[in-house]
Amino acid sequence: GLYGRVVLHFEKNAILHKVISDDKGTLHVQDNVAVVIEPNSKSLQPDYSIHVDRDGEIRVPDVVSFRGVDNRFAGTLTGVLDMIIDVNRKTKFSATARTARFVDGKYTHITNRGEYQFSTLKIKRLAKLSFENARLKKIPLTVGSLELNYAAVLQGSWMDIRASSIKVNSGALMDLSGQGQLSESGPGAG
Repeated sequence: GLYGRVVLHFEKNAILHKVISDDKGTLHVQDNVAVVIEPNSKSLQPDYSIHVDRDGEIRVPDVVSFRGVDNRFAGTLTGVLDMIIDVNRKTKFSATARTARFVDGKYTHITNRGEYQFSTLKIKRLAKLSFENARLKKIPLTVGSLELNYAAVLQGSWMDIRASSIKVNSGALMDLSGQGQLSESGPGAG
């Protein structure tokens, strides 16, 4: 197990069948490296933080509850359908990050950099999910169901959110930094 302020750096591709750590540990995926975590699991609840460099890739099960204190994605997050940001945790996607699906040894879908797709996205109490924006480009987020619990924050400066269902609980915040349409204008004006 990895306990305390341990950073596990990967310089070559790896498959991790089990990682045991506390919330002070970090799994760091460097450029040109793919790391697969628990390939035979249906869900994952890593207590450690995950950092993925721009040209790195992390492959995870379908359901992931990110419990690490400070998760940072600049590269590819592959596999996750149901993404959960756990209580009082932070996750940040840089403008170069993206999501993908990898099934039976091949990619079935890869978004463009700065675009994200999930079946469900849940931000738990006091948690924060932020999306960095480069060059005033819209940040497309496509999700079946989006839920922000009490005091949760979803932050991005110019987001294009497409969802079947959005639930923002009392005290939660969608911080779009004033980058929306002017009053009585835009595609929904009327």
